[in-house]
Formats: sequence, C-alpha cells, structure tokens
Amino acid sequence: MKKNNQILIAFLSIAIMFAFNACEREAEHHDLSTTDINLVINSPTDTQEFEAEDTVFINATIDAPSEMHGYEVHLMRLADTVEVLSKDVDLHTNHFTIKETYINPGLIHSDMELEIKAKIDHNGKSTSKKVHFHCHQK
Repeated sequence: MKKNNQILIAFLSIAIMFAFNACEREAEHHDLSTTDINLVINSPTDTQEFEAEDTVFINATIDAPSEMHGYEVHLMRLADTVEVLSKDVDLHTNHFTIKETYINPGLIHSDMELEIKAKIDHNGKSTSKKVHFHCHQK
C-alpha cells in the first residue's frame, strides 16, 4: 500500500510540474502588443465589386514575433447585417495564412464588410482589420 502511495505522489508531482510549465508558456502571449502584429488583407480589396455567382477569394496573413492564440474571419452583408461567413481558429503559432472563399449568391445588392481578427491571448486581447467591398444582385 505504501508503494502505491509513493507512485501516486510521484505521478501528482509530475502532473503539477506540467501544469506550471503550461502556465509559464501561456505568458508568452501576454508579452505581445497589438502593435507587434502584422495583419495584411491581400484580397478582397476595398471597393472591389463582385457580380452574382462570383467567388470572393479571402487571402490574408498574420505575423507576430512570438506565438499568438489564433484568428477569426467574419464576413457581414451590411444591407441586412447577416453574417454570411464566420470562422474561429485556435492554433498557437506566430504565422497564419488565411485562405477562404465566399460565393456571392446574388440574392441581395449589398456592401460587404470583411473583418479579420488576430487573437493574441486567451483573455481576449486582439487586433483586427476590415475591408469593404460590394456584391451585386442577379
């Protein structure tokens, strides 16, 4: 019985060491400032126009000097404030390449707003950029 207690204590000690190590690594995110993030939306471009059934290619990059928490992509149709595309990625790295597509169904003539948000940490610290473009109706 004494041997089982020693094994349990050893196991718990190792688990606690891993937990503290994970918390220390998480602190890296808190060292980043929003000004450290380089977020570039390559496409679509501001004021670009898309006909019905055109494909909108969403291409962006996010770079930072150290690990970030992830990113979000939001595409909103402004005529009726409907979010037509939403993606939330939780991937810890210092570089993201974003490649998404949206096909304009041509249902509504509307300005569109694309927002890409770089999530710096688990506490909600972030920075974002927006691009506005236009989708035509059939």
